[in-house]
Amino acid sequence: MALAQVERLQADRDAIFELTARYARGLDTHDFDVVASCFAPNIIVSYQHPKPGVDIVSGPGVEKAIERLRGILGNMNRSTHFVGNKSLSIEGDVGQMELYSTSHMIFTNLNPSGAAQAPGTKSLRTRGLLYRNKAVRQPDGQWLFTEILHGVLWEILQPLAA
Repeated sequence: MALAQVERLQADRDAIFELTARYARGLDTHDFDVVASCFAPNIIVSYQHPKPGVDIVSGPGVEKAIERLRGILGNMNRSTHFVGNKSLSIEGDVGQMELYSTSHMIFTNLNPSGAAQAPGTKSLRTRGLLYRNKAVRQPDGQWLFTEILHGVLWEILQPLAA
């Protein structure tokens, strides 16, 4: 591989990894403009959960994906996504990424058991996640996600002291 090809491949890898970091940062800060800036116009976002019947698909389209994210994150106060192991293959203008992440999220009034709880009760949800994302180079050279698969591998939900 010629030096110019190696440099272009590294620049593409850097751009896709930065896109991933920007997406996580947008989620954690609830900055939906930043999240939307990571999406191609035809984005499809899929959420897979180990519990039957919890899977969600949003899109195609940025507005539908953002609307769904707002609904999912509506009662989340804070979150932090740590991105860990990741692999990326690039063929031409298409990048396929698989990465593992741990997320820590603080929610108000989240009680999946259905048991009564005092208003304003906060819970910590920690999840192991597997993302399978597809990024495509746009005509302007920018990389954007066209598909995001957000898979929940495991989760722990625990109450937080007041």
